[in-house]
Amino acid sequence: MDKTTTPTWRTWLALAAGVLLLPACSLFGGKEPLLEPAELNDINRVVALEELWSTRVGSGNGKKYTQLVPVVSDDNLYAADVKGRVVAVNRHNGDYLWEVDVEASLSGGVGAGYGLVLVGTEEGEVIALGAGDGSQRWRSTVSSEVLVAPQTNGRVVLVQSTDDNLHALDPETGERRWTYDSTVPVLTLRGTSRPLVGESLVVAGFANGKLVGLNADTGQPVWEYRVGIPTGDSELERIVDIDGELAASGDTVYAASYQGRVSAVDAETGVSRWDRDTSSYRGVGVDDEQVYLVDADGHLQALNRYSSQPVWQQEGLKHRGPTTPVVIGSSVVVGDFEGYLHLLAVSSGDFVGRVQLDASGIRSRPLVMGDTLYVMSNGGRLAALRVN
Repeated sequence: MDKTTTPTWRTWLALAAGVLLLPACSLFGGKEPLLEPAELNDINRVVALEELWSTRVGSGNGKKYTQLVPVVSDDNLYAADVKGRVVAVNRHNGDYLWEVDVEASLSGGVGAGYGLVLVGTEEGEVIALGAGDGSQRWRSTVSSEVLVAPQTNGRVVLVQSTDDNLHALDPETGERRWTYDSTVPVLTLRGTSRPLVGESLVVAGFANGKLVGLNADTGQPVWEYRVGIPTGDSELERIVDIDGELAASGDTVYAASYQGRVSAVDAETGVSRWDRDTSSYRGVGVDDEQVYLVDADGHLQALNRYSSQPVWQQEGLKHRGPTTPVVIGSSVVVGDFEGYLHLLAVSSGDFVGRVQLDASGIRSRPLVMGDTLYVMSNGGRLAALRVN
């Protein structure tokens, strides 16, 4: 079987999930945001994005706040749309390898590895397809809607459902191995954080603000750390979801919570390395030197990875719904609600490039593999781009 790029716990595959009852993130669920977005000023373009190929994936993310992120495994790129279309294309040239209709409304995807392509549905189904031809291997039902891509380390398939349960399924049959049940607050955001799945350890963020490390084979908690600490008199003020991307580098996990903090935590012990107050439902990205996050207002920040000290803040994307930041070369990349891809210098946060991919907007975080950026728009345009 083919293996993903995650053979051990130190190399991480991201997978996101969470409970979402309060649609705070739906500010960008439609065509226009509810808050006045920052106007885009002219920039000095010093970095260009060259389109290598593009194709269409059905209806894409549709009009709901769905974020179906494509995934690369070996030389293939797998993508899906909200109506149940799942495709495999050659990641180098975009040629179609196969296409199937799973006849379900998809809300979580796409995961891939160890011969499987994995998606989740609005009805709480997990569907496993063969990576080679798209044939169905199994379908399994979990406790509620799946808003993030199921992931696998080859021994278990990990799925986080919207009731904040984390499920481990058998990769051969889809049968339940174990379930970790987290306490759900009265109010939570409609959004998800992708658990980091390693060979022996799973790290997941929950709506109660806790980051938890679990044994991947048994589901037994190894450690837990509170990133978000509920404060305030109302349930609204006490929302502290870990609702966006988790990131890991070396032996450190990075997580951010809404109305809480961004934290760096030792992956083996759960001991804090640093914390800084912030509010984010987009989560974090990381490179060798810095941690990048989009706060609740759409400001993009860079922090020193080791000390948490601010390096820069860019406010030019305020209320534009920027995606989780990713790093390619010397640039940080985010998409926005009008379908622009913005490139910022990692050293200063200055805008260095911009291109509009698709006016339908971009909610799903871009995907970086080597020197190539893969992006799917809300309307289903899937493109591969190279930074020049």
